[in-house]
Amino acid sequence: MLVIRPRDDDETPDLETRLSCLIVPLDGSPVAEQILLHVEAVAVALEFPVILVRVTPAPSDYYRYMEYPIGQY
Repeated sequence: MLVIRPRDDDETPDLETRLSCLIVPLDGSPVAEQILLHVEAVAVALEFPVILVRVTPAPSDYYRYMEYPIGQY
């Protein structure tokens, strides 16, 4: 994932890109965690810190797929 800061219309574009860390979004699944060996290799090669971010659905999205409505157990 490459995040680029928006700029003002009158600002001259910066043609030099500077990367400083790796941000890895994970959802807690074993499939998502398979990327971690590759992340480690890239981080070591580039000497970058790694930021792990756990991505989870909002409660309303989670309960939408449950068999019972919210509040009924």
